[in-house]
Amino acid sequence: MSANESESKEVNVFRCNDSALYAFTADSSGHFSPSKLYQRINWRLERRVTLHCNHNSDNAKVTTATLKAIVEYGFYLTHAGSPLFSLADQNPVR
Repeated sequence: MSANESESKEVNVFRCNDSALYAFTADSSGHFSPSKLYQRINWRLERRVTLHCNHNSDNAKVTTATLKAIVEYGFYLTHAGSPLFSLADQNPVR
């Protein structure tokens, strides 16, 4: 893929109880690593989003780091104030 093209990836967004802590993951089942590490915490699927990694964008570093973490660790933890929420296209949960 050239530097002028963009990549898109649909990921699932799980919310930790009623907190502002979210996990982005490719795993729609909810069996991603935070659930295994912290079994007393409930994670619920809140939405699906599409992250766009346009290499010419100022936000490319944020999106690329998020997608790399999902590949490496299975998830990416973030806060509700994260710029990822404004960078992502919202998709309904099916």
